[in-house]
Amino acid sequence: MKILILSCNTGEGHNSCARAIREEAEKRGDTVDVWDAMSFWSKATNKMIVDGQEFLYKNLPELFGAGYRFFEKISEKDNIKRQRGKNPGKGLSPLAKNPSERLHKAIAEGGYDAVICVHIFASLMVTEYRKNHGKEQPTFLVATDYTCSPGANSSDVEACFTPSEGLTDEFLSLGTKKELIVPVGIPVREDFYTKLDKNEAKSKLGLPLDKRIVLLMSGSMGCGPIKKTVLKTAKQLPDDCILVAICGKNQKLLSSLNAISKKRKNIVPVGFTKEIPTYMDASELIITKAGGLSSTEAGVKHLPIVFSNAIPGLETHNRDYFVSRGFAFYGETPDVISAVTNTVMASEALLSDMRARMAAEFTHRSAREIVDYVHENKTV
Repeated sequence: MKILILSCNTGEGHNSCARAIREEAEKRGDTVDVWDAMSFWSKATNKMIVDGQEFLYKNLPELFGAGYRFFEKISEKDNIKRQRGKNPGKGLSPLAKNPSERLHKAIAEGGYDAVICVHIFASLMVTEYRKNHGKEQPTFLVATDYTCSPGANSSDVEACFTPSEGLTDEFLSLGTKKELIVPVGIPVREDFYTKLDKNEAKSKLGLPLDKRIVLLMSGSMGCGPIKKTVLKTAKQLPDDCILVAICGKNQKLLSSLNAISKKRKNIVPVGFTKEIPTYMDASELIITKAGGLSSTEAGVKHLPIVFSNAIPGLETHNRDYFVSRGFAFYGETPDVISAVTNTVMASEALLSDMRARMAAEFTHRSAREIVDYVHENKTV
């Protein structure tokens, strides 16, 4: 098959999801292309949307959350009208109307057998051009957060792959048709399913075998009081623990933590790395943002979580889902994160219970099941 995956460069999680599906499909001999759906806007509009979202996310999270809630209300009102037999209105799809014809032309020229959208905006673009051109190839939506995001209920797709059976009622209540819901989990790369022994992982990374590891990841956008969280947490950790802080591409944070680690030996700063699965294998607990992909990666690794401050909107939904099921705890401030981390690390029984709950939940090989489904449903 020739498959197109439509992602969106508004956060690295969507691209990680796309890579996981591509990795699996190419094993079958499929030809796979991954496009940024936002690239079908003009360069100026694309930059404005992407940079604007990142600015709000980092600097004005409450405004970011208010915008998300606004779109949620539009989606909810449309569904209420639909349930009452009324015209639901235009919904959110007109937001994607402008670039949808350019996307359709590119897909037609590419001769794709199937389209997989890993971002709502991409599925709304497809929904718009289908109004004029019909269903020319099967199209699928992958939900990458633990909620029914605005627009999922109005996307014209052959299936909506959801993160969990536990979210089916929410998707149904917001208007997604039952026959479209396929709960397979969120796709992560294959190497997250391979688990190393803790000491083997520590040896591979050059970490001390006699220390328990608390892993901290700041997310691709690196927002929040990360440095303060590192300092507060490291100060209170037991003597048999060290804090490994993944700074990613945030060179300023890495330089700052490197300077601090010369005096505080239980802090190990790490820059950009492709060894995240190995760091997870080496760790007892992870402190992280409540992103859909990063949370799922920890879930697949059965790695207990302490969530740092959640940005209102999708992160709040992700956090609530994980906390309510006993996979994670949550801290709003560095002081609370530090206290919660030390409470969890002091109880092996609690850590063991969290790991067991995750093992029972994260049983799907999501990318594999999605590609299987696409192969089995080649026609519209």
